[in-house]
Amino acid sequence: MKTDLGLSARQRMYLDVMDVRRNFGPKYNKGLLEAIKYAKTLPQYSK
Repeated sequence: MKTDLGLSARQRMYLDVMDVRRNFGPKYNKGLLEAIKYAKTLPQYSK
């Protein structure tokens, strides 16, 4: 999206997680945590 321009992969992931939580509450927390855990293994998500 245009609003994501200039953001790091971690920042985009954070915004996506917040969108899911805003729309669905804690319903998908387990899946989000798994996605975050996986993302941490990718080079573009390293600090």
